[in-house]
Amino acid sequence: NVEELRIQDQVNDIELSAWWLGKNYPNEKKTVIIVHGINASKKHFTQLIPASILVNSGLNVLLFDQRNHGESSCPTGRYFAGTKEWQDINTVVKWLNENKGISTGQIGIHAVSGGTLAAQFIMAERSDLLAFSLDSPIFDFEKIVKSELEWNGVPSILWKLAVSIGKLHGIDIYAKKPSDGIENLNGRALLVFHGKEDTRVPFIHSKLLVKYAKELGQVVEFIENEGADHNEALLLEPEVFESHLTKFFMTNLK
Repeated sequence: NVEELRIQDQVNDIELSAWWLGKNYPNEKKTVIIVHGINASKKHFTQLIPASILVNSGLNVLLFDQRNHGESSCPTGRYFAGTKEWQDINTVVKWLNENKGISTGQIGIHAVSGGTLAAQFIMAERSDLLAFSLDSPIFDFEKIVKSELEWNGVPSILWKLAVSIGKLHGIDIYAKKPSDGIENLNGRALLVFHGKEDTRVPFIHSKLLVKYAKELGQVVEFIENEGADHNEALLLEPEVFESHLTKFFMTNLK
């Protein structure tokens, strides 16, 4: 029951490749958009496992490739650290509104790794999406630039140079802040998963995110995945995602 879609963003002249998993529609309109990370796509296990969990639980799912990824339009071949990719989530939300009659209050976001930046930026831009689940989120740009450099065998001391090079290519990581999204949650539902042994997006990102949210009075459900590396918890303990993801979206979507 997979419907292949080409969703048009006519303003930016971008076509998004997507899959609609709507075997529970129209009896159930609650729908989760799943957002992949950098250099991934809707075909990645971090997308397919949550999708199967949610569809089997009775929800609908829409998987899509962000711009410059997978089978979507590739105008620049670059990743903009969520500062432009959030618009792709927005395009998908509008498609669900217009083509499936699904209201924004019935739409949740589950984002993974680098995709959590786009999710946090759409949190900041919109106040009508009610539930956000973040798996291995990025929260501190300076920390992630340093750890990405180290991951690629480059000394982290060069992080300022990397930021400057990014600006030359139109990628300004300071144009938006993940904290803007957390500040705009205003009581909307937030679920965070993170492996405590994550070597790609260190666990400290989620600790800082959750701490900041709680300082603002935001309720956060925080699942700390013991012994798990980056996104590894999906494979090590899928039952944790089955129990928490399903309940979270069933409870918090209209």
